Amino acid sequence: MSESSSTHWAPVWSKQMMETHGLFLVSTPIGHYEDITLRALQTLRQVDGILCEDTRTTRQLLNHYGISNPCYSYHAHNEREKLNGIMARLIKGDRLALVSDRGTPLISDPGLMLVQRCYTESIPVHMIGGISSVIHAVVLSGLAGGPFYFQGFMPVKKAQETWNVLANMSAPVVLFVGPHDLSRLVADALAVFGDREACLLREMTKKFEQRLILPLSQLHQWVQQAHHLGECVLVISGKPPIIRMKQSKYVKDAPIEYVDSLDQAQVNG
Repeated sequence: MSESSSTHWAPVWSKQMMETHGLFLVSTPIGHYEDITLRALQTLRQVDGILCEDTRTTRQLLNHYGISNPCYSYHAHNEREKLNGIMARLIKGDRLALVSDRGTPLISDPGLMLVQRCYTESIPVHMIGGISSVIHAVVLSGLAGGPFYFQGFMPVKKAQETWNVLANMSAPVVLFVGPHDLSRLVADALAVFGDREACLLREMTKKFEQRLILPLSQLHQWVQQAHHLGECVLVISGKPPIIRMKQSKYVKDAPIEYVDSLDQAQVNG
């Protein structure tokens, strides 16, 4: 982008915002404050208010960029009671932004109820894209170059049913893990998945970003010895393909052989 085009770009979006209203879903950094788009900053400067998962966390980001717009608490525990008041402002014509503490709103974060209500009431919803911890983890893991399955946080109820479904997926599985659940979750994954390769990522985009790729058994040992890991993203490789080997044409009534990987198929072949 040339210097002249970048100079005139922000006012273009500023003008577009002045001509519309509604809800703006704004992606914020997952760690490094410079991972935010120009359009996101311009949006946060121009809206009438910002709905935050934690106003203290968002205020730190806003202060870093000299943005003083008011912040309002909006999280999983109060979204129902706040919904009607927010909708009244949007119907009146206010421009409100919704952000999560880190990353892209609605990805394992509150906001779906509000977005669906906006669509019902014909309130415009605008997506201001940016970094996502899911995509960052998938790319950095080296375990997925195509399809993957995003689970997010494991449910408290029916966890075993969820594990069984995930274990049969051929695509890598992406999980969000809280700091106090990591050891238990890796142990559960090992019990259900077997000793598959997995990648643990923490402090993503920050100075001490860490990527650890190990079989689940070794990862579990490492986690038990580690401390103060914070929230992590865990990517587990998919279920190995079961390949149907060709029945031998030299031995009568030879059994059909099945193997668990392409490497084994090549050895047996």
